[in-house]
Amino acid sequence: MKKQLRTKSCLVFALLLLVTPLLLTSCGQPESTVKVYEPLYLENVTESVVADDGINQLVWDANEKAVFFYNTYTGRIWSAIPYDFYLQQQDSGYNVMEMKSPIHIAYYATNNRQERTITGYEGAILDGQVGSTLIENGIRVEYDFTELQLRIPVEYTLENYALKVSLDIEGIAEGDAYKLMSVSLAPYMVSAPEDDVSYLFLPSGSGALMYTDVRGDIRKYSEPVFGIDAIEQPATRTYYAETAHLPIFGVRRDDAALLGIISKGAGLASIDAVAGDSRVGWACAYPTFQLRGSDMVDIQNRESYAQKVKSFSRNLVDLDRAEVLYQPLEGDEANYEGMANAYRQWLIDNQGLEKTTAVNAYMALEFLGGATVPEKVFGVSYDTLQVVTSLQQVQEILTEIDSQVQAPVATVLSGFGQGGLDQEYLAGGYQIHSAFGSKEDLAGLKEWTQSHNGTLFTNFDLLYFRKNAYGVSKMQDVAYRANNVASKKGYYSAVTNRPDLEKRYYSLVKRSRLSSLADTLLNKFGAIDTAGIALNSLGAIAYSDYRDEATFARNGIEADVQDILNRVGEDGRLVMSGANSYAALASDIIWDSPFESSRYKVLDEEIPFYQMVFRGYVPMTSPLINREAEPQQTFLKALSLGVIPAYSVSATYPDSLRDTDHTAFANAYWEGFREDIIENLSIVNTVFPAIEGASITGYTKDGDLTVTEFDNGVRLFVNFGDKAVHSDAGRVEAGSYLLG
Repeated sequence: MKKQLRTKSCLVFALLLLVTPLLLTSCGQPESTVKVYEPLYLENVTESVVADDGINQLVWDANEKAVFFYNTYTGRIWSAIPYDFYLQQQDSGYNVMEMKSPIHIAYYATNNRQERTITGYEGAILDGQVGSTLIENGIRVEYDFTELQLRIPVEYTLENYALKVSLDIEGIAEGDAYKLMSVSLAPYMVSAPEDDVSYLFLPSGSGALMYTDVRGDIRKYSEPVFGIDAIEQPATRTYYAETAHLPIFGVRRDDAALLGIISKGAGLASIDAVAGDSRVGWACAYPTFQLRGSDMVDIQNRESYAQKVKSFSRNLVDLDRAEVLYQPLEGDEANYEGMANAYRQWLIDNQGLEKTTAVNAYMALEFLGGATVPEKVFGVSYDTLQVVTSLQQVQEILTEIDSQVQAPVATVLSGFGQGGLDQEYLAGGYQIHSAFGSKEDLAGLKEWTQSHNGTLFTNFDLLYFRKNAYGVSKMQDVAYRANNVASKKGYYSAVTNRPDLEKRYYSLVKRSRLSSLADTLLNKFGAIDTAGIALNSLGAIAYSDYRDEATFARNGIEADVQDILNRVGEDGRLVMSGANSYAALASDIIWDSPFESSRYKVLDEEIPFYQMVFRGYVPMTSPLINREAEPQQTFLKALSLGVIPAYSVSATYPDSLRDTDHTAFANAYWEGFREDIIENLSIVNTVFPAIEGASITGYTKDGDLTVTEFDNGVRLFVNFGDKAVHSDAGRVEAGSYLLG
């Protein structure tokens, strides 16, 4: 009886959400722990120089409420108000509202849930108040949006000859009428005048440049760091070639550059950029931190029509602060190559990036084991496992390749567990299914790869599952969205581009189970005993879980995954696919490194920034070449960057898979790519020894010819065209290369 009463009370409470000012994420969630807003009179610092590290000074303008980062040697000044604009002393206009705003905020009204944005200049400097106090190595500034009863503290300090800007999340205060959604920090710190020589660097995919010139309409970019939150099932399918894997952004203007590194709270962040706005006259890039989760709720009204109502998490994210480090670059380093060098060094100094030699490979092959297909017996449908590649066939194909070219190959077994490539069971049931071969077959394959300087990995998915088994349940162990609905990942219709969640869907495991499930995988992996583990989604997918305040808005995903990877990597080799920065650090090989951007129309040039950061430290593979629209062009790009070419391989292509959603097998059939794989392996077998362990110091493209410079002095010329071209080192044949 008590259980029924409790259930009814939750249902009544859910209906009351239509009229309450703030929607909760679940029945029984604790009261808000956000600091309560109280009207205060804020004092201001009168000193001009508030910090000095011997090279840089932090200068405070109490009238403009502005902070300036001043290099006493070069005279260079970076600030949230671009210094050239600051000198003009304008006091009105659209550009003043934008460029004199040290923060932007998004908030919602609790009475109608309408979301709005406001600049710091309008809401705090003009119509509110700003207070400041001295702190160690800097200044603390409180932006008080008095009409909204929102107070946001930000600290500016000098640290290791760079500027650190910290959003004090724990110090944020809110009233009853309005609640904070997000904060954009220092929108014009990383900025440049609209001209034909400056550019913004953005971390989309492999990296991209956005020119700052004016042409036609305003160009806007916004992309979540570490990708779209996987807890969400978008209403329609969108196609992105890549996402943002690195928490960085920058600008190059005149003979200087500024690199922004999100050093804390990257999982909460998006990178935003604007160019071509003639009303402002400046282009800019900046981080926006999502501080409160939100989602849509479908509720039936009296007329039985479904209404969509916005749901918000009651509390802010459980994180003390978000931080951005701004590092200036001068001279020859004032470009995106210098930004890559600076970011790599920051990873070495602060995140433990080290050179790894655990895996030596000149080619990477992902063998596809099988998939689940429907069958009918006497009119009754059931799922069965269709084997596409057996363990014996893997060894036969590797033996054939080795008979033509003797070179080290990294081999990954994907879809060899229970359910095949389908995530029917978490981590494929932590096993290699007997349908693919015996224990003796696996032992023989492992011995063969070891004796031929290869490495054998088994791929596991620790995030998605469809059936209750192996210690996980769709009732107890599923991540929840902000609207208190369990996560679902469904197939999209090819006609409507909308998900069909009634047909078939997968659940996303709740964040608090990740660590224990990783331990289970480690315990079970001993029975499989391949050389290493591949985790195809854990390092590339960031997601929230609104069961726990600690995991709101993707908070803490980096620390959670790093903790798991540190344990997994202790006893063996580790492969991460499409690795975000925190996963790349723990990898012995990065599978499917990004080769292009997300293809936003506003991006002007794709650059191999990701490869510049990690090449020479962590081996990387290309995207799966035989799944690309232009396979040979993708191979040439891999060659030009010193990246391991990767292919997917299936020994057969059964008829049972031809009319299903499993299109990966169609492009992986061994017979179709045998000659390409062997020929391209022979090419890299000649080139890679010359650039072993070398980092990229420069990458230029002139028409069809690219020139890659490595830190060991080698230059690699690659011709992507269909005609021979001349280079500094000599003639480069069409579709070929030259070492110089």
